[in-house]
Amino acid sequence: MINRLHYEMIRLYSGDPMRIQHFCKVHSYAKLIAEMEHVDASTLFILEAAALTHDIGIHLCEEKYGSSNGKLQEKEGPAIAEKLLKELQFEENVIERVKYLIAHHHTYDAIDGIDYQILVEADFLVNILEDGLAKVQLQVAMDAKQRAIFPAYTDTLVRGVEIIETVKPDTQFLNDRQRMVITQEYIITSFDSALYYLPPMPVTVDGKVYNSKALALKVYSMPVDTLHPDQFFGQKPVMKAPFAWEDWYGLIACSFLALPLLGLLIYLIVRIRDNKPIIRKIKVEPKLPPHQAAMKEIERIKTEKVWQKGQSKEYYTELTDAIRTYIKDRFGFNALEMTSSEIIDQLLEMNDKEAISDLKLLFQTADLVKFAKHNPQMNENDANLINAIDFINETKQPEEENQKPQPTEITIIEKRSLRVKAMLICGIALLSAALIGTFIYIGLQLYNLFV
Repeated sequence: MINRLHYEMIRLYSGDPMRIQHFCKVHSYAKLIAEMEHVDASTLFILEAAALTHDIGIHLCEEKYGSSNGKLQEKEGPAIAEKLLKELQFEENVIERVKYLIAHHHTYDAIDGIDYQILVEADFLVNILEDGLAKVQLQVAMDAKQRAIFPAYTDTLVRGVEIIETVKPDTQFLNDRQRMVITQEYIITSFDSALYYLPPMPVTVDGKVYNSKALALKVYSMPVDTLHPDQFFGQKPVMKAPFAWEDWYGLIACSFLALPLLGLLIYLIVRIRDNKPIIRKIKVEPKLPPHQAAMKEIERIKTEKVWQKGQSKEYYTELTDAIRTYIKDRFGFNALEMTSSEIIDQLLEMNDKEAISDLKLLFQTADLVKFAKHNPQMNENDANLINAIDFINETKQPEEENQKPQPTEITIIEKRSLRVKAMLICGIALLSAALIGTFIYIGLQLYNLFV
């Protein structure tokens, strides 16, 4: 339920990463302190819920009052938290205690339980980290060709105000890189409550010194109730963290991952040690007879209707190529490398003149289309297609009835190539590294859990 609440709080604060980081850090500190203090499970549950929701009213306060004052958060936060916790089906006693803690988390003189105290302490720790440091920012606007020198401080700005860090200057160019704005930040802190005067800070631009405005820094001290020391709990011995399945998810996942990796590694090792030749059987389909192959190609040309799309040249090129291939396979001479007239002359010596006359007409039309930009008529295209089919049918070799060529099976014996061996070795090396890394991770996790 805590994880669901955590998710819903992140969703509620979507677009406000600073506030998300704040309650996440408060929750982390609170959980750690509680576990170190041997807090019981029910109190820890309430504390975690309160740590996640303690600032839940901050957005409403900013919208309603224009301020995120702590007392306003105490006023508006409980109702919002109650609605969210009920939606997530938290128990009524948990909701009431969380509401109380939200309504008092900026009140430090009425601490009535360890969950209250730890919540305040965790919030203090995060606020110190987030608010205990201040920034002094200098901005200089000047021409891009000018050079600025910012003041260099060592460790102290003025007495009582320390320099923590001098941030690297940030430069922004304007007006097509004709102007630029340089921002220099100094992170400062102070440990004594007082009102400090920060004198003007000098900035040199092309040898001319310009001074910033003077600033005032007010440092407040945190009130501590020293009259009731009994409300503060002393240190307790270190305790073992309670069992949680979440701590074992990574180990379980790695264990399940290691098993298939180990199996694959064993398989590759067996493969590389088994240096037997590779035997492959290839089934070779029979080659179609020349007339069947030619008719199949002509059927494709007919179906695509290339000439109907205005591509007569492409149509006659494909048609004559199909006929030339048929002649080559059927009659045994290379018609693909011969002219139309040479093909006709060769055929006249060995075949029916009537069939060849139709073919001659087809070649003539094709040559006119391809080389003389002739535009044939629709009936002419159909007639030439029929001429091609007739030529194939009249010159094809006779087939035996019920004769179906059977596929041929060829056995090929190959030795394992160096490339395959190299791939197997690389696979073994990678898997070995992955397994070693997995086992090291599992070992470290187990060590952290039990030691």
